[in-house]
Amino acid sequence: MPGPRSTVETPKFEATVPVSRAVPRDSDSSCALDEMPTVPAGGCGLRIASGPRMGAVLSIPKGGIALGRASLNPGDAGISRFHVRVRPTKRGLKLRDLGSLNGLIYRDRRVRRAVLQPGEEVLIGSTALVCTT
Repeated sequence: MPGPRSTVETPKFEATVPVSRAVPRDSDSSCALDEMPTVPAGGCGLRIASGPRMGAVLSIPKGGIALGRASLNPGDAGISRFHVRVRPTKRGLKLRDLGSLNGLIYRDRRVRRAVLQPGEEVLIGSTALVCTT
């Protein structure tokens, strides 16, 4: 017979935690994007163009971030726990699919990798993200 279950208290997501390591622990596994800093002048970002959090802008740090239900979640149920990795490069924002079920759609094709230029759009789940670099 198994013993009593122990509960571990985990901290809520805070904007001061490096985004690449932040794992939200609230009830719906989503991060409060309104707590995210806005994109600084000359910085990299993704604007959510469609989906539950349309209009929010994600600031992309130098080291990059992971988007998904277990990390930074745009609020879309069609997004995998670890869906896509995003990081800035000299050529633009580099996105890499992390083995997600619904994939990464770029220029109407499912791709494993893409490099976004300012104004270009990518689809993860049913959420459209536009590069604001």
